Amino acid sequence: MTRASDDEDVIPAAPQEQLVRDEDQTPGPADGADGSDHLIVARGISKKYAMTTHAAMAHGIVDLASAILGRRHKPDELRSQEFWALRNVDFELRRGESVGVLGVNGAGKSTLLRLLYGLSKPDEGTVEIRGSVGGLLSVGAGFNPVLTGRENAIAELSLHGHRGSEAEALEQIAEFADIGAFMDSPIRTYSQGMRLRLGYAITAFLDPDVMLVDEVLSVGDTAFREKCARHIRAYLERGGSMILVSHSVWMVEGMCERAIVLDKGQVAFEGTATDATRHYLEVESLPATGAILDEAFSAGDGTMPITIEKVVIESPDGSDLAYGNPAQVTVDFRSSEHYPDTVWAVVLWSADELAVLAGAMTEDWGDLEVAEGSGRLRCSIPALPLAAGNYALRVAALDAETRIALGLHGFARNGTTFRVEGAAPSALFERLTGAPITTLDVAWVQGASDASPDALDAP
Repeated sequence: MTRASDDEDVIPAAPQEQLVRDEDQTPGPADGADGSDHLIVARGISKKYAMTTHAAMAHGIVDLASAILGRRHKPDELRSQEFWALRNVDFELRRGESVGVLGVNGAGKSTLLRLLYGLSKPDEGTVEIRGSVGGLLSVGAGFNPVLTGRENAIAELSLHGHRGSEAEALEQIAEFADIGAFMDSPIRTYSQGMRLRLGYAITAFLDPDVMLVDEVLSVGDTAFREKCARHIRAYLERGGSMILVSHSVWMVEGMCERAIVLDKGQVAFEGTATDATRHYLEVESLPATGAILDEAFSAGDGTMPITIEKVVIESPDGSDLAYGNPAQVTVDFRSSEHYPDTVWAVVLWSADELAVLAGAMTEDWGDLEVAEGSGRLRCSIPALPLAAGNYALRVAALDAETRIALGLHGFARNGTTFRVEGAAPSALFERLTGAPITTLDVAWVQGASDASPDALDAP
């Protein structure tokens, strides 16, 4: 019996011992389990763990004794202090397909990946795999800490039966990892980001038929995430298949065509990546569609002089927000006093707050005078530069001279969430870099909340 653990060591890419495996056939365009192009087929898989080390040891002793005596407890029954980490899950992956797996912590995402990878065997069900599988299931864990990065890379190449030039392979791995002289330093001296670099470089070189990726791409610097994003895009374009396990909706929508949502070890939803992320956000109580209005909000102790009462983002013609189409942000506020010079900023974030996606400030059009009482501010965006997905909008009002915040919206909680439709293939992967788009082609408009606003004069 295995005890559940949050820090299980996993080798970046290791040979698999699957329940069903065709070792003698080289994968082709249509070499799946049933003559189709399936690369992974899992049927009714379940996995249970013991909650404590003591319970795991006790059940392990009983299981060993039962095996010696030729007896075994019923696999579909839970014993004392056991729980189902995964229960009766079906899963399929076709050649050239990218599938995301969403869920909160403890939903069973990593357990599913370990079963598909062959690092654990299901207590029930079967897993069939065709072709080679490479994985990044934790941040470089599983490397031998005493060996150098180069020696660990050599070990991985040997495990996978690499037959080409070892020197050329190591050169390519070192170039991709870009950790310099640390290739010849013991792994125990590596930072988490350096382990990720080396682990991903090895997996990228091995170029498996199926790539299994856990939350590791949330680690590492922007430049390396961008390099990984370019590699994944090229890998998928040439027919590679990928399973991405994450609770990041922007990453799943940006990299996957289809996704499933796990909840308490069971499949709660399966469909397109867009529909799956929408379902996940609804389960997480984060609105996923339309221009959702937030309640009046003031930061800190509630004494900020400008209260941003309502923020709406919508299409001028009332249609769905879509990539490349115009959009308009309307901000209704109330000021407790007069401010001759203020600067306002509208910032668009990914819905899970992992990256700033776009920003625009009124200072490009001149400082705004805010009178005591109610007012309205509008920001028109001629072409929305966001790929399909879920986003959050935040607004800040600052003193033009001191840059002290006078009013904030969405910085202490989700703010106004909205959804963008439409296809933008290149932007899907550009979003993975986390690099902010700091300038938008926008037009600002100011006026009273109950009157037709007048356009600001451009500088």
